[in-house]
Amino acid sequence: MDALAQHIQDNAAVLDMLRQAAALDYSRYPLDSERYTMSSKIPGHVLGWSRNCAEILGLAALYDAGQGNEREAYGHVRTSVALAQQLSETPDFLTQLVAFEVRKTTVKTLEICLNAKAASEEDLVKLGQALERAEGVHSMKKGLLGATGEVDFIVSLTEPPDSTKDWLTLKLRDFSGLTDLDVAMYWRLLGDAISASETDSFPEMLEGMRGVDHAIDELPTRYPISRHLFPAVRRISERYVHSIATLRTARAALAVERYRQAEGGLPGGLADLVPRFLAEVPEDPFDEQPLRYKVIDGGYMVYSIGPDQADDGGKAGDSMEPGTDITFIVER
Repeated sequence: MDALAQHIQDNAAVLDMLRQAAALDYSRYPLDSERYTMSSKIPGHVLGWSRNCAEILGLAALYDAGQGNEREAYGHVRTSVALAQQLSETPDFLTQLVAFEVRKTTVKTLEICLNAKAASEEDLVKLGQALERAEGVHSMKKGLLGATGEVDFIVSLTEPPDSTKDWLTLKLRDFSGLTDLDVAMYWRLLGDAISASETDSFPEMLEGMRGVDHAIDELPTRYPISRHLFPAVRRISERYVHSIATLRTARAALAVERYRQAEGGLPGGLADLVPRFLAEVPEDPFDEQPLRYKVIDGGYMVYSIGPDQADDGGKAGDSMEPGTDITFIVER
């Protein structure tokens, strides 16, 4: 524990700057969009720094919870939620994936803290509001719109390489018009993906992205750009919806905690939380049914059925794999 305390102390300035950034209405890591395109990738230090910040915030939250400093612990969690939200504002899929990872880490930290130490009513309300704001960012749509700015780079990949054989192949494709057809197909697929992202139904969006993914798999080999360089929209959309489910299970659990403090016991169901602690029971984004809730020995769980769209009874595990659910469990 001494080593952990020293690590947190060494990063006190970082934690303070993150708290200040989280208090702003809008902030993000400065990024030159013209310099950092797909051709050069977003520099590793930008996304690596974000991961490290989430890790430091998580460790600080767990340390303070263990020391009985719940106000500080839950303050770190709110800062981490804000970090994920700021990342999700960036119209770039790589950054979005990091944002999804930070969301997952943040909610797990919150789960551990709630198992260790109850939060005050004020902290529960603030955390619930922060999670609701974070959910309001449509990451999938932002990432796809950002991808429209990368088409020029995609076309630049058809410039002559060093190999004479490859140079002749690309020149023949240019003269025959195949490159133009390939780029036109890329634009069409991108338009289909953007259209799929505009629905308010998460299951419909996932189905649309699977359709785009299937269309790419069915393309003949004369479309190498579209086949090999188009974003993996099905996988990204599943991770996006997974992150939404993670936020919603946490928000519902916070409402359960508020009910428990007010009533002295656990609710019989999530409907008992409406309208005093929740405006409505959050939907499971994978099937548009209310999130599941179970009273268990020593506590409760809130869960989503997850990407396999099968109710596994709240089975915890790698929730991206079939046979498991996205769970938030409090045993206290």
